[in-house]
Amino acid sequence: MEIKFCKDCQHLKDGYCNRPDGISLVTGEMKYIRRAAESERSYDATGCGTTARYFTLKQI
Repeated sequence: MEIKFCKDCQHLKDGYCNRPDGISLVTGEMKYIRRAAESERSYDATGCGTTARYFTLKQI
């Protein structure tokens, strides 16, 4: 199994995960999670978890 590191994910910014979290039903704009990456990776049920569920490789 390949380990996916937050440092290689496009959602990581300044130690925080800024992954998309759906569309606001009020404004119609995209919502984003802003959670410490360390915490986001520890929430297997609701976050990215140890399997890196929302991981997207950075584009160079």
